Amino acid sequence: FNMADEPTGGGNPNFWTTFKGRYTLVPAASATFDKDVVMLSCTNDVQIIGDCDLAAYTAGSAVATLPEECRPGKVVKVPVVANDGTEDRIAVLTVNLDGTITLPFDYTEGHVYFSGMNFNISDNWY
Repeated sequence: FNMADEPTGGGNPNFWTTFKGRYTLVPAASATFDKDVVMLSCTNDVQIIGDCDLAAYTAGSAVATLPEECRPGKVVKVPVVANDGTEDRIAVLTVNLDGTITLPFDYTEGHVYFSGMNFNISDNWY
């Protein structure tokens, strides 16, 4: 019996994995993401991997839309850092039930630091 000949390469097929999946978000017309990847962990943490540049963004409109698997069952509010070209400021990001992500301020141009930010969709356990 040779473990390397097993389909799992000799690893334990029952080993706990960190992520449920890798998904893609859909940027709005006013947003450009350097990566459009969204990771969903087994503990229902949603992690947006890329940062975003904004151009002619209107407050309350969509920055992007999350895939269905990564959408919350309740509105989620998350602090993020946004730079309007002058300085970094905290903005409260809203993740809506339809998966749209919005910001509360207008940006003629700006940069939003999504990398490293995550939120939990704990109401999606079952």
